[in-house]
Amino acid sequence: MIQLFATGVGQTTPAGSDGSINSLTTLMPLPSNVQVEVTIGGIPATLEFAGAAPGLITGTAQINALIPQSVIPGPAVPISFSVNGISSPTVVTIAVQ
Repeated sequence: MIQLFATGVGQTTPAGSDGSINSLTTLMPLPSNVQVEVTIGGIPATLEFAGAAPGLITGTAQINALIPQSVIPGPAVPISFSVNGISSPTVVTIAVQ
């Protein structure tokens, strides 16, 4: 499993409040009409959660995804995500053993 943190992914349900801290006890997922996809090494990953990052300021999202078993291990495996078809930069990499 990998956790990604991002901003600008959309409104949570229930909506957050500007300047507040996301609840530590309540997961606030993105609405069902927000499509989040993660690829690792060019392979689609299974999304486990996408929503408000607990304990961080409102507007920070947490994306949890399972690293596909078919990913070829290496020190610089590309990882990216998209929200409603808008992709993150493709220059980010992770080390996979």
